[in-house]
Amino acid sequence: MAEQWDKILSLAQKNDGAGIKAILNAGCPITHGNRVGQTAFHIACLWGNTEAMEALLSFNPSESVLNGQNKISGATPLHCGANSNKPLEGRVECCKLLVAAGANPEEKDSYGQTAYEYANDDKLRKVLGGRILSLHKRLEEGTFDNVLEEGEEAQLNDADPEGHTVYHLAAKMKPLSASVDAMNLFMEKMADTLLSETCNDGKTLLHYFVETHGEDCSTDTGRYSAFDSFLKAALSKQPNLKSKKLDLGAREFVDGLTGEAPPELGDTALAKAFKSRDYELAKVLISNGCRGGPGEDGRNCLDTVFDSKPVNFEMAALALQSGESVDGNISKKSNGLLHKAAQRGFLDQIVFLLENGADPNLRGRQDMTPVHLAARGCKLDALKALIEGGGEWKLQAGGKSAKDMAESQGDRGADVLELLMAME
Repeated sequence: MAEQWDKILSLAQKNDGAGIKAILNAGCPITHGNRVGQTAFHIACLWGNTEAMEALLSFNPSESVLNGQNKISGATPLHCGANSNKPLEGRVECCKLLVAAGANPEEKDSYGQTAYEYANDDKLRKVLGGRILSLHKRLEEGTFDNVLEEGEEAQLNDADPEGHTVYHLAAKMKPLSASVDAMNLFMEKMADTLLSETCNDGKTLLHYFVETHGEDCSTDTGRYSAFDSFLKAALSKQPNLKSKKLDLGAREFVDGLTGEAPPELGDTALAKAFKSRDYELAKVLISNGCRGGPGEDGRNCLDTVFDSKPVNFEMAALALQSGESVDGNISKKSNGLLHKAAQRGFLDQIVFLLENGADPNLRGRQDMTPVHLAARGCKLDALKALIEGGGEWKLQAGGKSAKDMAESQGDRGADVLELLMAME
């Protein structure tokens, strides 16, 4: 019997007010819905069909009907109107009609969200009872002139539906000077300075700042001095942040001056700075407590530096200063940075790594040390540097010594073999 009333749903989608009145007068329950619990109210509001909504409301539905939740996400008709991509004006009008009839804008769906939190337009937000965040809008549009208009000071600690605070939006402003000026103004006005607070996309203000202002190969000394001052002032207001920076895996500390967040949560701000090869910005972040660690690809900042050609050894030293290991990620399945440099015979990299404490006797893939790889690859100068740096040439890997590996290369390995035989 219920299937005969399904037509009311298509009438709501087609905005057929007369048809809706006719089917309701014929006995169709106003609460009739499809298998997922969508009623004609949900559908009319989703499509922004005002004639359909007016027809439905003319039958004086109860508040429980107006606030009815579907079975998918617990969405009410207001949620459907707020979260739809259908024409805005019709959805705004439908939401107005629903609220005037008694629909509750504070009703939450299965995710604990109100309809307002899904709204992406100020007209909808106003109808749904939320405050219009004019300050956030001006920041997002880039029209903020560093002067708070009437009523905007009360918005300083608000977040928009995407979780952006005024600091997140200011970090994305251009030019750089306007971005930092805005953040300093907000701090002066006592807005909460939560450097580690993430938006819905998991990013902090540091992420946004690096993405917006980080410049490829920037060496402009002092370019970020004002931002550096802002970070130091902000940290002084959060004395507990540094003690928490090693709390691994906490979403609220995805970079938040840590850098050690799980890779699946994306790049840290420091990783982004290294990937853009912005030495000056990376230096500012590290001086304020950012720690090195894996990015979304699982690679550390030091890996990123050594992947760039030529290697910027100043940035490599900076990566080590951030707390990363000079030996890199070594395992039975993965070679470290010294292994890779030895295999390729990159003498400048070998010298840098050894001078900074790399262990030439650590074993990587196939149980080999950097000494084995240099000998097998017939890299004479690299082998000399490794041995001078403490590399043990008598160690075996798979039953073979460095000498055995050089010998297996025939004439190509003659110089290396001569060096090793002279050491016996």
